[in-house]
Amino acid sequence: MSLEETLLGPLLDLGGIGILAGFLMWIHIQNTKRLDAMQDKHDQLLADWRNERIDTIESLIDKTTALDSRFDSMHEKLDGVLDRISIGLKEMREHYQEARIEKLTEEAKKSKD
Repeated sequence: MSLEETLLGPLLDLGGIGILAGFLMWIHIQNTKRLDAMQDKHDQLLADWRNERIDTIESLIDKTTALDSRFDSMHEKLDGVLDRISIGLKEMREHYQEARIEKLTEEAKKSKD
């Protein structure tokens, strides 16, 4: 004997009020099933959304880390370039200073002669 048969007999014995009570119980059970299905779907959507956000955040962290690494690498290269420019400028200054001294020395010799 199933649950429906067990409940259906006594409800029919009560007449119209029993049929109404049975109908209301059936409606309640159907609504409960529908709400449970909606809640499960909602929970799944939230879990999917949360996982997508986590994936997005992890992707952004990876990209930021890669950019930081590239920035650090470029910073080191630029420091090297600036060092080479400074050394080059120092050598040029020394060269032109020596050339100027040499020129002034030659002019001084010419004016003595």
